[in-house]
Amino acid sequence: MKRTYKLAIAGGLVALLAISPFALLDAQEPAAPTGEPPVAQEEMMEDIFVLPEELDDPAFAQYVDISLLPEAFVTKNATVLTDVGLQLGYGESILLRPHKAGSAKDTLALAANIASKSGDVKTLERIEAAAKKYGYADLGQQVAAAKLTAGESRAEEPGLSMSVADSSPDEFAMYGILMNEVESARLLHDSERLEKISKEIDKFTGLSEKQRKYVKQHISTAQGAVAEPGAEGNSIVSTLRSLEGQSRGHNDAADILNAIFKGVGNVVHGQSHHSGYGGGHYHNHYNSHGGYGGGYGGGYGGGYRPYGGGYRPYGGGYGGGYGGGYGGGHGGHYHGGHGHYHP
Repeated sequence: MKRTYKLAIAGGLVALLAISPFALLDAQEPAAPTGEPPVAQEEMMEDIFVLPEELDDPAFAQYVDISLLPEAFVTKNATVLTDVGLQLGYGESILLRPHKAGSAKDTLALAANIASKSGDVKTLERIEAAAKKYGYADLGQQVAAAKLTAGESRAEEPGLSMSVADSSPDEFAMYGILMNEVESARLLHDSERLEKISKEIDKFTGLSEKQRKYVKQHISTAQGAVAEPGAEGNSIVSTLRSLEGQSRGHNDAADILNAIFKGVGNVVHGQSHHSGYGGGHYHNHYNSHGGYGGGYGGGYGGGYRPYGGGYRPYGGGYGGGYGGGYGGGHGGHYHGGHGHYHP
């Protein structure tokens, strides 16, 4: 029997594109106002992932909440991915087999990749302990090495901590979207997506030249990482890519990102409560009516997510942990000029 997992995907414009604007957006022109009331918050703030029947694994239900997996990837939350990996590991020790969606080891490997990039040594130490407990010797060695260099790539790229004060709100929003798009492609070894972004990056006017330069550098680094062997055999990466495939549209990359940019303007320029109220149900795309924006970050700025006192999992405001931003508890107005973007 197929089970539906409802994901409360709430976040700043940056984090929610972690899976990808190419995969999750259907670019459409803003629909004319209909006079109908906005849909319920519960509906707007849920994106629905339906695990294919062949991946549904009821025997693991008492050990792991597998619905956390896509959301943790969307938000690049290495801590939650590690939680899922540990739960899977426990279930595997009881059932003596991996979950149909993927193994504990592969989940922890993905978490380690994210934690290493962000400099999250505490999470790397958890993964290292899990590797020792479950006998993942190769993963343990990789994590031990990652601890020595954790966060170095962030330090080498000053654009990753670019202040909103250094650019316009529109530029900052587009920059964050693209950087997360590139990072998702790197983690999923999606060379095709990286190539699309690389071809389209010069077509967008929504970036400063400094930001464009850093995005290109990030693309180049990601392409080098994708060219190396490693992720192709990761079962969890395969599952995440298959979930993307369920919602991947056929729109041209430029059309999709331009639609996002138009929608960002709705939020940035203060169209506050339910501004356009966006994409109806947010079902496998964001804000199908009006690009990426509208009620997204507008009417529901703050207080929705449980993880940190605001719209974003890591805090209030647009971007939350990314440093304030657009929307937040301020109804879609630009706020948080001192924030910084940290993917």
